Amino acid sequence: MQAGVSVRLSLGQIAQYIATGAGSPTGATGATGPTGATGATGAGPTGATGPAGPTGPTGATGATGASVTGASGPTGPTGRTGTTGPTGSSITGAIGSTGATGPTGPTGSAATGATGATGGTGATGPGFGGATTFLGADVALNNTANFFDGPNTGSIGANGQIWLIIGVVSLVSTVGANVEAGIFNGTAYIANSAGTVAGNFYLPITVCAVVTLTAAMTFTLRAKDSSNVNGTLLTTGVATGAANKATSITAIRLA
Repeated sequence: MQAGVSVRLSLGQIAQYIATGAGSPTGATGATGPTGATGATGAGPTGATGPAGPTGPTGATGATGASVTGASGPTGPTGRTGTTGPTGSSITGAIGSTGATGPTGPTGSAATGATGATGGTGATGPGFGGATTFLGADVALNNTANFFDGPNTGSIGANGQIWLIIGVVSLVSTVGANVEAGIFNGTAYIANSAGTVAGNFYLPITVCAVVTLTAAMTFTLRAKDSSNVNGTLLTTGVATGAANKATSITAIRLA
């Protein structure tokens, strides 16, 4: 091309020119022409992907993350019981030797202590005792409906006391008879017994009872002929002849 000549080529022409390599020898460089208008975007194919670029520098260390403790998990099941260990050996230590005998202590004084003072007199005891009362004269049993009084104890005892009362009667009848004896406390009989006596024979009867008193009381020995009016309560027995010992009543305090 000639110098000073302004040539305008389209992009297509330029591309063809480059592709064919045709043209005249390079001339002198012409003056720079004005900038042409921007050509339209070419529709050429996309070029192949270029090689990977070099690895960029290592980035700064990130901030430490927050530490969050998780909730505790549930307790695990109890493990199996281990086997029992062997029994330990039992070793008894040897018996220690007997210690030495200590020295004999000094002999004590042989002096006799003084006699202690005499204690006071004890209280008087309850004075338990008893008494016997004998019949003083014969008693005719001349009514079959009645008991007749023999000896009595007199007033004895007090509330809560316990007494043993014993009565002994000696009876006789000129004919056979059924006879009775009893101990009377003024209200009721506390003991009673009966027997049969042959004509002109003697019959002893014993009656007794243990009583708890509610007050002082008199006990009377009584006898009765239930068959006829010929019986007698005797003061003196025929066999021994001991006067006024045949019929009696005895009272003995027990508590």
